[in-house]
Amino acid sequence: MYWVYVSVIGVALGSALGWTAEQVRVAPLVQSVAAFLMALVIGDAATMVWAANRSGGPFYLGVGIENLFYVSLLCVVAGAVHLGLSALADSWCPALSNYRAAIVGSAGGLCGTVSGVVAMRALMSMSV
Repeated sequence: MYWVYVSVIGVALGSALGWTAEQVRVAPLVQSVAAFLMALVIGDAATMVWAANRSGGPFYLGVGIENLFYVSLLCVVAGAVHLGLSALADSWCPALSNYRAAIVGSAGGLCGTVSGVVAMRALMSMSV
C-alpha cells in the first residue's frame, strides 16, 4: 500500500510542477525538462522527509558524480520523451501538445518518489 501513496504523491507533485512550468514563457522543451527536474528533486525530497518522519530511520541524501550523471541522463530522456510526445501530437492527438510539460513532470515526480523509497528501503535494511 505504501507504493500507492508514493505513486500518488509523485504524480500529483509532477503534474502540478508541470502545469507551473507551462506558464513560464520559454521554449516548450525547456519547460518539460525543467518540470521533470523539479519534480524529480522535489518528489525525492518529499519522500525522504515523509519516510524519515514516519519511520524514525536515517535520512538519505545522495551527492556525488554518480547522481549528477544519473540526473543528467534522466533529463536527456525527459527531452526525448518531450520530442516523442510532440511527434505523437502531430500525428495522432493534437491536444496532447498542450500537456507535454505536465506529462513529463508527472513522470519525473513518479521517478523521484519511487527512487526515494528504494533508497530508504535499502538504508533501512542495512545494519549500521
